Amino acid sequence: CRTFAQLLKDFIHKIDKGCSGYAITFLHLQYQTKSVNLTNQTRNTLLSFFATYLLLVGLSTFVLMLAKVDSTNAITIVLSSIGNVGPSFGLEIGPTMSWNILPNFIKWLCSFLMLVGRLEIFSVLVILTPSFWNKS
Repeated sequence: CRTFAQLLKDFIHKIDKGCSGYAITFLHLQYQTKSVNLTNQTRNTLLSFFATYLLLVGLSTFVLMLAKVDSTNAITIVLSSIGNVGPSFGLEIGPTMSWNILPNFIKWLCSFLMLVGRLEIFSVLVILTPSFWNKS
C-alpha cells in the first residue's frame, strides 16, 4: 500500500499547487519489483480517473442515502452497480432479496452506474458533452 500512499500524497500536492502554478513532483512507482516511470500526463490521467470514480461513488451513495436507504446498503449497491460485480450485501437488499423496494429513480441511477461501469467513466463523460455532438 506504500505506492497508494505516494499516489495520494502526489494527488494532494497537485491540488495544493494547481492554482499557483506548475508543481514539480517525483513519484517512484514499482510493479513486481521493477521501476515504472510515468509521464506527468499519465499521472494526471490516472489521478483524474481516480478522483472522478471516487466522486461518482460518493455522490451516488449520498443520493441513495437521501432516498432512505441505509448506509451499508447504499454503499454496496453503488459499488456493485458501478463495478458490475453482482449482488450487494445487506439485509433488505442483497443476493436473496429483491430491489423492488427501491424507488424507481434509484433503479435508474443504478442502471446508469452499471452503464458507466461497463463503458468506463471517461467514455460516458465524452458522450455526454455537447462538443462531441457538434458537426464541426
